[in-house]
Amino acid sequence: MRFCCYAALLLSAGAAAAQDISQNMAQIGAGSYVVYSDGQNSIVLVYRGQSGGAWVVDFVAGTDPNGPRKSREYRDASGQATRLEVVDGPTLTFNPNNCTRTLGLCRFRQNGPEGQTLQIRQTELAPGGFSYSLALVMPDQTEFMLERGTMQIDALGVISDGRITGQDGPQKPMRLVQAVYR
Repeated sequence: MRFCCYAALLLSAGAAAAQDISQNMAQIGAGSYVVYSDGQNSIVLVYRGQSGGAWVVDFVAGTDPNGPRKSREYRDASGQATRLEVVDGPTLTFNPNNCTRTLGLCRFRQNGPEGQTLQIRQTELAPGGFSYSLALVMPDQTEFMLERGTMQIDALGVISDGRITGQDGPQKPMRLVQAVYR
């Protein structure tokens, strides 16, 4: 009887771990970076480490991690953005976060220069990662679909491959070109 219950407990713990789509920010060392390409453009995400309780990730256009920063994202320990600062552009905050690593239905508020908007993200498990849809809630409470995507993730929760379909066009690939973990 004890073995049966212990085995069930182990199996349920393993299933919970397999369903974890978070990005383990504490295990991604400062100076790590990943380069992505959509076939036409490339972008580098440079992990800067922790600052003021948040994990800092810089977005750099091109393939050189030392290139000029285009934006900076502040993330919580599971990799969900709480703030985005665009160089020469707006600063957006997400309350409680942008729900990118939350399974199921998640609502958040995006605050920026144009005010506050309510968004809904539905995220489900998919082979090797997750799939999602992101919608904007209009003032009359109707939903306007912004994008859908499917992402594969590596052992640290970093996206290794994906496809995004936006409101304005066909599916765009997101392919990992290089990953350097420190």
